Amino acid sequence: MSKGVFITNSVKCRPPSRKYIEEMRKKCVEILDKEIKLLKPEKIVAFGKCAKTSLKELKIPATLEIPHPNYIVRFENYKIMYYRELLLKLLAT
Repeated sequence: MSKGVFITNSVKCRPPSRKYIEEMRKKCVEILDKEIKLLKPEKIVAFGKCAKTSLKELKIPATLEIPHPNYIVRFENYKIMYYRELLLKLLAT
């Protein structure tokens, strides 16, 4: 298999509002499991709580767990610390 990057979401469709995210996440766990089993990735990066929770439920360890990009965008003061930590984690893996 050729090497590359595959990006997916733990929630496969946009819920009508944020209050349905957990319900949608639970419905999509099986699809995420199939994607991971099919692709057999060497590393998995969990962006945000939904991804982290889905991987934990599937008992699949994440190589790296970082906040969801939307969180970073909303909290300007967090950006510098976030990118510094991300760089350090990526260099360590």
